[in-house]
Amino acid sequence: MRIFDIGTKSYNDIKRVEAKVEWEETDRSPFQWYVETDKKYQPDFWPNPNAWLLGSILPAWHAREKRVQVEGMLCPILLAKLKIALSILERWYPEMGPTPAIESTEGIRAYRETAHAESASLLTCGVDSMATLCWNRKFIPLDNPRSIKGVFFVEFIENPSMEDNLPNDILLRRKLVKRVAESIGVDAIRVKTNIWELDGDGWFYTYKWHGAALSAMAHFFSRRFNRTYLATSIYQDILFRPWGSHPLLDPCYSSGDMEIEHDGRHLFRYEKIALIADWTVGLRNILVCQGEPSTEMNCGACMKCLFTMAALVALGKLDEAETFPYDDMTPDLLNTLIDYDLIYRIYQVEFLESLIPALTGRGRVDLVSVIRRFRPYLIEKELKFTKYTKIISRAVPDGQLYALADNKNFGGSVEDSNKGRFWGLPKDGLTAISELKELRKIGINYIVFTPETIWWLDHFDKLGDYLDKTCVKLHLNEKTTIFHYNH
Repeated sequence: MRIFDIGTKSYNDIKRVEAKVEWEETDRSPFQWYVETDKKYQPDFWPNPNAWLLGSILPAWHAREKRVQVEGMLCPILLAKLKIALSILERWYPEMGPTPAIESTEGIRAYRETAHAESASLLTCGVDSMATLCWNRKFIPLDNPRSIKGVFFVEFIENPSMEDNLPNDILLRRKLVKRVAESIGVDAIRVKTNIWELDGDGWFYTYKWHGAALSAMAHFFSRRFNRTYLATSIYQDILFRPWGSHPLLDPCYSSGDMEIEHDGRHLFRYEKIALIADWTVGLRNILVCQGEPSTEMNCGACMKCLFTMAALVALGKLDEAETFPYDDMTPDLLNTLIDYDLIYRIYQVEFLESLIPALTGRGRVDLVSVIRRFRPYLIEKELKFTKYTKIISRAVPDGQLYALADNKNFGGSVEDSNKGRFWGLPKDGLTAISELKELRKIGINYIVFTPETIWWLDHFDKLGDYLDKTCVKLHLNEKTTIFHYNH
């Protein structure tokens, strides 16, 4: 991969940095990669070679590129730290193969683009990023260089014309971030980019890339900021599993003029929500939705909405949280976590059980009785799942990888198996086929469907036909079907 023709451009009230990306080992057309911000931040914003490297190194590796050559001078501190990050990812994901070589056209030198010592953070108005900002405001004096003076909110947009038809979640997030920033006197710095064109694989972004991709956006602003807080996005159990933004990885995305700090590991999720609940501006602008929010509020029905609403009930604050559609939670609403199979990890159960003392103190035994059902439900579900994985492991030869179709999980290793990867629910048939082709590229030769997912073959147009034409079908029993690619 070559990154060259790096430059800047201005139009209307927008400042853009851009570079041409050329693939060398992959049959993909060159494209213009851009990052934009409002023109008033022009003094802070520049086409930092370190940012281009950081944003592209993992997609290049995923695409089996042999090198990444960046036009300009690279920082030796970033190169040394990246070596550590790549070695960790290589251990987590051995199927990725050898890492690309890194080259610069103007050599290597440590430099500092700013004499300032200001700090920034990424802000989505979700629990993690809001807690980072809230904690910083509560405990760090404004005259301390670690005090947050600006927040970045990153919008993944293919081209500027999409401004006319943005999805509701971007419009709502943009409004809430601006409201929070203005209320506490920090800059809300909108960052718009088409970096997603480097690799549109959602599993890859979540489990390998998103810490590096978001850190790259911060590096473009190193003429003003020399520290950026990247709020942790992992629960306690994920600390010991691979994840794309991780306390082992994120600090390795630092350079001589930009320190990336993985923030928030000292707080459990309930502690974060409690911190936000005592901060009026945070409570009134929280956005956690994984569903389909309106331009005004969270959906109130997805897993993250239900978990956050339950915590706010325990804190006696849900009626003050203006971005949720309900002032209270009923047992039936909480029970939809089982009705729609939204409980699938022990950390979820542990989080909800941590609410029991506070809910009991508020007389909400109705919700406590529902929460007590979740652990037996998960145990029963895991026992059934273990039976599937044992059957699958016996059927898939040693040294072969399989993808397990699963309605909820996306990416990551199947428990108790060193050869299984989850394949999450696709949005349509064409996406399903595209994702299967990508899975095959990383060496996955077996696709597994259980009774919970066999319906995909009928529901998703052309998926069944594609598998029938490219694979041999193995009926292990009445409960499990495996497709094995023809070679």
